[in-house]
Amino acid sequence: MRTRLERLSEWLQQRVTWLLGAISFFFIYDIVRDISGGEFDAHVLIEAVIFAICTVLLVAELRRNRRLHGRLEEAQARNRRLSGEFSGYVGARLAGWGLSRSEQEIAWLTLKGYSFTEIASLRSVQEKTVRQQAASIYAKSGCKNRNEFIAHFIEDLLAGELPAAAGAE
Repeated sequence: MRTRLERLSEWLQQRVTWLLGAISFFFIYDIVRDISGGEFDAHVLIEAVIFAICTVLLVAELRRNRRLHGRLEEAQARNRRLSGEFSGYVGARLAGWGLSRSEQEIAWLTLKGYSFTEIASLRSVQEKTVRQQAASIYAKSGCKNRNEFIAHFIEDLLAGELPAAAGAE
């Protein structure tokens, strides 16, 4: 569990750009007000230095945010691509085993982690029907049970064999 200080720190990090911008605008306002009132002393100089520092930090933060946003978009695109490759791989394996459309649907829901009860509810069928179809899926895939069936795909995924194995079996 995160402490109150950690939550506050995270909150500040998420809002640092806005805070730096607000501080900069405050100093611009105060400096202009002081100069227009005829003052130009150490107080105004200190504010100008603080304004300059905040502006530099703001620009650096904006650049960092832009870089992070670009990296996030790249990661999301990569994730979509990999997800599509994995889906294609799984679809090819299921079709290669000669699973019916209904069995393929159950296989997908099983891989997504749904229980037989949940699958039966989603498909508006009896749980017994789902269990029978799952047994058929395991037999056609050469797997002994649900865990082995799921592990079949996870092993290939972790081994990095998806593109090469997509056409296999």
